[in-house]
Amino acid sequence: MENDTGKRRGSSVKIFKIKTFNIGESLQIPSQRDLSNEAQATGTIKNATSTLKRKTNDGEAIYEVDQYTNTINESIRVLWEGIRDFDHYQRRGFFKIVYRKSDNLLFVFANNEHTQLLMHRLKDIKNKFEADAIGFDFEKIRENIPEIKNIWGVWEKVNLANKSVNASFGVDVDKSAEVKLSQATTVNVVFEVEKKKYILTISQDGRLSSKNMIKNAEFIELFDKYFAQLVKTK
Repeated sequence: MENDTGKRRGSSVKIFKIKTFNIGESLQIPSQRDLSNEAQATGTIKNATSTLKRKTNDGEAIYEVDQYTNTINESIRVLWEGIRDFDHYQRRGFFKIVYRKSDNLLFVFANNEHTQLLMHRLKDIKNKFEADAIGFDFEKIRENIPEIKNIWGVWEKVNLANKSVNASFGVDVDKSAEVKLSQATTVNVVFEVEKKKYILTISQDGRLSSKNMIKNAEFIELFDKYFAQLVKTK
């Protein structure tokens, strides 16, 4: 098992619009009953787990998540009672999610792998959880957020025979006639507010990430004050 909770490199959040949220005080996926049934049937436990425990519920339901990835069938060498080799392993992640009932938004503070895995496992539970990632529209990003001082990277969808994504870099690269923010899937920006500078990557699928260490509450505040203006309306 490999642990994802060492020294963190940067921070990220992905935002979802909630349709159904019935998790309660705690939840284990798969359930303990499912794990016990599998152990009795096969003699082993192969299912990885996601365990959620609620810590506060004062307008926001904050959950701590302890999650194992599915088994990764690759060789790994670890220092454990000497040097040992294993032919498979799992990654473990500790992170938090915040459900805000007032506007039915869910903030997941995890890397992309753990976020996708948790969403997949939650959606498999009938009548417990349903959500869609929000979408960002970059076409008017400069107009909506003047605090963005520089857009220095843009990834765009293209329909070419030999590639589907085009990446452009440079100071204020969005001002180039060749760049179309309406087609952008990801942008890299320099964002300045209250004498603080952030280097952010904003993805069309509702993810904000940074090489800076940004606290969870700070990320939510930045979203509410600035980046919520980019959310696509259906």
